[in-house]
Amino acid sequence: PGFSRKRPSHGPFARPRSGDPVAIVVAGLVGFGLLLAAGAAHLLDPDGLISAIEEQAVLPGPARVWAWSLVAAQLSIGGPGLALTWLGHFEGTIGSFAAMGAFQLLSFAAYLGLVMLRGSTADCGCGGPAAPVGHWSIGRAAFLGIGLAATVAWPAGDRFNSLFESAVTAVAAGSLGTVVWLLPHAMADPFQVRAAA
Repeated sequence: PGFSRKRPSHGPFARPRSGDPVAIVVAGLVGFGLLLAAGAAHLLDPDGLISAIEEQAVLPGPARVWAWSLVAAQLSIGGPGLALTWLGHFEGTIGSFAAMGAFQLLSFAAYLGLVMLRGSTADCGCGGPAAPVGHWSIGRAAFLGIGLAATVAWPAGDRFNSLFESAVTAVAAGSLGTVVWLLPHAMADPFQVRAAA
């Protein structure tokens, strides 16, 4: 009975969902955004990450291989995930990136926990100003991982009905992301937050 242009609700050409909570959108923007920021920071200073891995003395094999593998994962997950979260996506697409991002961040939190249990005070290798492995760096990775895991359970879709909504979401994500990014460094050395800003 005629040709329908309505997209299906499932599959690779599924129509985006709408009406998602702003908190879910912000969680995706912050999680993917900080993954991308960490990857970019490591790309600019790969020696810092390599030195941190060597000092942590947990991973077997060459630290350089682990470092560049981490950078590749951060950039390949954080960049597309951030773009898809902001622009909207088809169901299932964002879930895949969010699941990979959540796995990476929660695995990193567990890894830092192992480093701390071994009594190491090495740099966490998180990107940005140096900060020792500790509860704050572990908590940040876990917090971001849980946030991305929430977007898997409730994937986002078309959400911005006005420029105002876009602006509010961007400001909320940017503010939360800045606090989450700087807090472990600030707790390690209150003066570093001034240098990082």
